[in-house]
Amino acid sequence: MRARSALACLLAVALAVPALVVRVAAEQRSGSVAIAVTDSTVAGAGTAESVVRRLRSAGITHVVVGMRPLRDYRGDGSVTPVAPGASSIPVRLTGDGPAVVFRGRVGDPDGAFGWVVTALRAQFGSRVTTAEATPTPGRSGTGGSGTGGSGTGGSSVDGAANDEGSPSEGAAVPFVRIDGVAKLADLDEVPVGYDLGHVRALDASGIGIVLALPARIARGHGWLEREMDRARTVADTEPEEATDTWTALVLTSPPFPSLVGERTAFSRFLAARGFTLAFPDFGELPGAPSYAGQLSGRIVRAHVVDVRPGDDPRALVARGSRAVKERTVRLLVLRSPLAEPDAGRRTVAVTALAANLRRDLPGWTRPSSTSPSSVPSGSTPQGPPTAMPAVDPGPVVSAASLLAALVILAAAGGWIVRTPVRLPAGRLGQWVRRGVEGGWPVTAVGVGLAGGVGVAALIVDSLPLWQLVTLAVAIAGASLAVLVAVGSPVAEPVGSPVAEPAREPLSGQIVRSYLLGVGIALATGLVVAALGSRTEFMTGLVPFLGVKALLIAPPVVVGLVTFASTWAPGSLGWRRWEGGVRVGGVRPLQLVGGAVVLVGVAYYLVRSGNSGLASAAELWLRDALDETLYVRPRFKEALLGFPALVLAVAWSCGAVGGRRTGWVVCWSVVAGIGTASMVDTFAHFHTPLALSLLRSAYSLVIGLVLGLVATWLVRRVTSRSPVREKLR
Repeated sequence: MRARSALACLLAVALAVPALVVRVAAEQRSGSVAIAVTDSTVAGAGTAESVVRRLRSAGITHVVVGMRPLRDYRGDGSVTPVAPGASSIPVRLTGDGPAVVFRGRVGDPDGAFGWVVTALRAQFGSRVTTAEATPTPGRSGTGGSGTGGSGTGGSSVDGAANDEGSPSEGAAVPFVRIDGVAKLADLDEVPVGYDLGHVRALDASGIGIVLALPARIARGHGWLEREMDRARTVADTEPEEATDTWTALVLTSPPFPSLVGERTAFSRFLAARGFTLAFPDFGELPGAPSYAGQLSGRIVRAHVVDVRPGDDPRALVARGSRAVKERTVRLLVLRSPLAEPDAGRRTVAVTALAANLRRDLPGWTRPSSTSPSSVPSGSTPQGPPTAMPAVDPGPVVSAASLLAALVILAAAGGWIVRTPVRLPAGRLGQWVRRGVEGGWPVTAVGVGLAGGVGVAALIVDSLPLWQLVTLAVAIAGASLAVLVAVGSPVAEPVGSPVAEPAREPLSGQIVRSYLLGVGIALATGLVVAALGSRTEFMTGLVPFLGVKALLIAPPVVVGLVTFASTWAPGSLGWRRWEGGVRVGGVRPLQLVGGAVVLVGVAYYLVRSGNSGLASAAELWLRDALDETLYVRPRFKEALLGFPALVLAVAWSCGAVGGRRTGWVVCWSVVAGIGTASMVDTFAHFHTPLALSLLRSAYSLVIGLVLGLVATWLVRRVTSRSPVREKLR
């Protein structure tokens, strides 16, 4: 039966190879990394040309330019809030209800008020009303005509001044009212537009430009597209004839998260203008999967590094480098908090970090055009960061991957059906026993149902349905790996008298069973990686569905199956002695071990995922291992699950003082954590396949060594008669 399971896994891997080839080919085309700095970080540190020279000498190739918020326009006097009920407000802008009214400069000499109104209308629509009034010093006059179809005003502006500060009789003063806004502060972060002068100066200095998209924008794709076109136009690029590629960066939420039509139109604009779209590498963003599907081949993963006073530069470098290697990040964005008032210090901090990052990154990530020499004014800007190529295996390859998943599911179901069940003779025990012994039809139905879901997912192109199949095969394969390693279901159940020693040494049996179990988990991981070989998954914008379920289900399945197959009558009571005869089977040490396992599982669930808890010591260890081994092994595999798998195999084959039912169940449950973690490694679809294989190889070797050492220690302890009796 073990041989059949191994052959089934080999067949599954063979079926998954075409999808894996497509995946690896795309990963090989994902090239150079760009290091960028936010414009606010280096603002005020000198002229654009001098700042760019310092940035380029440190390996920084791009500057992220964000939109100016409304508060900036308030700060420079382009718009001024007017108190409610002021006599200067035109009559048509007065009324009941919460509202905020702004006044512009007389005549709007620089057009700033007009851009503010355009931005407000894009986001608030009909809630925005404009009007003009004619200032008449010392007396009331008639209102001027409205702008933008607003009609005429109805009052004068007493004492209004022109842009030089003196009254200008007859000049128009623009006003705008935004209904439904209770506080002035609610408008401070409204994006108005890009600083075109800043964009022009940066482009002239020869630096690449990344346009940061405004946060919390829910409507107005036309306005956003015009602003992006304006930014490219002042950089001496005609948008309609553009052949070079720019990058748009999402720092928080993507534009239009809840409006499909707006997202579709904006995606078409980005593709037509040659933009790549960069998303942060952490967090699930509403609407992001839609962009991934419509901009296949134009998605970039970005990692934002906040450079704060007191941060350990070495740790920042290690984590930035890890983002590039493990999460396919191709844009590193450095930013310093504005709490540091000295622009020079902010610039020094980010340039020093960038120089160290550039040296630490792998050689293949460095663009060939990067040069530390000074960049003359007017030189060609750096190219954009490399986007993840489009990945689409096609229907035939996807069908082969689905068939591979069904093979794994069938193998797992067949193993469980062949497992001997030893349960109490009550109704529940009989019902479970009959269900398992007659489980072949149930297995067939389950595999058929999974196949139907997979076919439906291919026909309707449903990512959630495809993910359900992926989750099912991941749980089944991770569980099968432990069950096969612990023992064959057609052999004598664990807990029975130990058979005659086999010709093969026990250490050889342990290593062979361990490698078989880990090999099945590895095969399952490769099938999962093949199922995730699509643009939406590999960009990280559609995360793996059911990570928590994958991490907890295999230990539960393994625990139930091993308990059902190793249970013996009388094993559910406290151990006691009557007339010199031992009665019962629950050992106190096994209860303690079970409690430890439960606590470990709880911590394990809290720790799982990128947002889990991690101590400073663990973060330091991660960084150190990344620097030493290129990529660190996963601790749940190398330090917990795989050593437990060795111990489970050792207890089951009698290598540690004879077969002990309770300890086999206990260590098998912990081993399920390791195999689930290995499969989950390959479910990180944004991680290159070669890196996942290297990480798993480290875990395999370390887990085997630690497990053998633990087995030797347990064998030494259990060789003593008093201890051996307590463990029985």
